[in-house]
Amino acid sequence: MDLHCSACPRPVAAGPAARPRIFVDCTQTLACRELRGIPRVVRGIVRHGRRRARLHGVELVPIRFEAGRFVRVDAAPDDSLPPHAAASRPTARWRIARRMGRLAARARGWLGRGGPEPVAFGPHDVLLLPDSSWRVDFWGAIDAARALGVALGVVQHDFIPLRHPHLVSAGCARAFSTWMHETLSRADFVLAVSETVAAEARAALADLGRPFIAERCVTSFRNGADFGPGTSPGPIRPALARFLAAGARPYLTVGTVERRKNQGALAPVIARVAAAAPEARFLIAGAVGARGEAELEPLRRLGGWGRTVVHVADLDDAEIDAAYRGAQALVFPSLAEGYGLPIVEALARGTRVFASDIPVHREIGREWCAYFDPHDPARLAALLVDCTLRNAHPARWPAVGFEPPTWDAAAGEIVAAALRHARRRPGAAAAPPQVPRPWARAA
Repeated sequence: MDLHCSACPRPVAAGPAARPRIFVDCTQTLACRELRGIPRVVRGIVRHGRRRARLHGVELVPIRFEAGRFVRVDAAPDDSLPPHAAASRPTARWRIARRMGRLAARARGWLGRGGPEPVAFGPHDVLLLPDSSWRVDFWGAIDAARALGVALGVVQHDFIPLRHPHLVSAGCARAFSTWMHETLSRADFVLAVSETVAAEARAALADLGRPFIAERCVTSFRNGADFGPGTSPGPIRPALARFLAAGARPYLTVGTVERRKNQGALAPVIARVAAAAPEARFLIAGAVGARGEAELEPLRRLGGWGRTVVHVADLDDAEIDAAYRGAQALVFPSLAEGYGLPIVEALARGTRVFASDIPVHREIGREWCAYFDPHDPARLAALLVDCTLRNAHPARWPAVGFEPPTWDAAAGEIVAAALRHARRRPGAAAAPPQVPRPWARAA
């Protein structure tokens, strides 16, 4: 018997001997210039997950959604995702090429021919959604795959646009609300990046009337703290090398510059620290995100901007690794996080951490971080003055007992969960339940 659908035009032979395949959506990551945050997670899952899948005798396939269908993405020989042209600094030529690529993709869809071969899902396969493809309308193709018996897994990074809508744009909150309803009403299993997020996912699934999935099909894993092979030592730009090598070791802040990351709150902190310890220096590392200029503005008004306070938007892996290793400490003032990847990256490199006192930071940083109220600049300034002048750090240090999480271990857990749920999947899926969105008011 052959199973096929309009979204998957090539027939797939069904039968008990068929091996499952794990398809991983990378649509947004492949279109994104940012190499940290969710794109780093997606790339880590693909790179290490492909090897882990082979150990189970199955294939992990990166895919993207294009012109109304999922298509395969060719991984590099080392299993990594191809770098997108947008990963480098944008140029006029790049912008034109991107527009032409989009037009070509649309034309292929209109003509119904050309371009990559569409994915042919089979009844034993798993489709995993780890990316931030919040505005991609691929639900028809996903429902067609689920009707064949494909198990749908969701990697849940956070619920920030729902729990803290004031920290994101209204458009982001609306798109995320839609995404959460569409994914969680269909998901056969959920993989959360922390137990904090797992608890929120269970509550959301229960609100959607899916107690079985909430109670039995939500697990957590830890994002890896390691970078790619050959990351360090590596070439770093001369200006950054000079800043890291000159005078006192800088305090480092890592993350997209945006409201929820709270970098703007560091301006009064830096002013207080500079008054007590003029030798202190600060490195702000991260691309400027939505409304990020408002966070940078108070920092730019500091007297040491460009000299003792430096912002670099586009550090690559080798440079961020060097920054962690050369820093006095990581200062991480976020108001909301799903995980807090810079915390484990810093701890893994023997760098002390000052982190905002929110539940997920307590979960992953435990006794190895010094915590502060992100709304109390005077307290954080006092901690950094003590660290600068007396090398003080009110936490368990060195971080004895800290075991750095790895992407290989994370991918192993993800692959094992995907295969476990693929085997449990009972036949073809029903349509997702038509239930109201319990969080619509929050968005």
